[in-house]
Amino acid sequence: MKAYLLLFSFLVPIAFSSLAQQKAAYTPDFVFKEGIYLSFQDFKNNNPIPLTHIFSNFDIRSVDYVGQVLNAESITYFDNLFEERVVPVNKIWGFCSNNKIHVGINTVERSDRWYERDWFPLVSIGHYSYFTAIILVERFMTPAQGMMMPGVGMSMNDPMLNNQMNSFEESVSIQMLLDFSNGEFIQLASGDLNTVSPKLMSFLLQDDVALLSEYLNQSVRDQKQTSMFYLRKYNQRSPIYFPK
Repeated sequence: MKAYLLLFSFLVPIAFSSLAQQKAAYTPDFVFKEGIYLSFQDFKNNNPIPLTHIFSNFDIRSVDYVGQVLNAESITYFDNLFEERVVPVNKIWGFCSNNKIHVGINTVERSDRWYERDWFPLVSIGHYSYFTAIILVERFMTPAQGMMMPGVGMSMNDPMLNNQMNSFEESVSIQMLLDFSNGEFIQLASGDLNTVSPKLMSFLLQDDVALLSEYLNQSVRDQKQTSMFYLRKYNQRSPIYFPK
């Protein structure tokens, strides 16, 4: 009996060591498992719901199969115990299709309606993964001369005033980052990347003192123009790992 216990105590560290070694540093040729991620952790663990576990009437061979499945209020799938589960689409983190990772973003601010959720591909993957999202922003037109303006006792939400004002929705490109350490989305800039704040970049590079010093030794203008260069450099110096 003692011999068995000794053998077990010897094998357990080997088993855990073997599990720890089953991760690989990310490279552009890394192959992700295809499927739907319920959470950021599913993406980080390379552990999506397999497409074959999703209940649907669409042809799984279709190029846009995942897009068709997600064009609904919820999806039904079977977990590893073959229990049927239903999850709202606006709670799905993202998906992998054709080895491309897409993340879900609500395209209307402060909205959680499923039909206002869209999916955007990660352009580059690393400690800070980069992507562009398109969101709808409500704009208000400046009242023309002679139009009613808020008076005493009248708020901007007054129906009488709203009848005099025009608003419209505008599609805006926003440059985003996904932080691999915590799954948070960080907005870099709207439109041109040359508008990235040096203060934000200093925050993103703070863990790499040498790289941060190199970045700060430039003029403010050069800092704005080299932001993506330094993000790529940071990613090269801070590799991320996925389970094989």
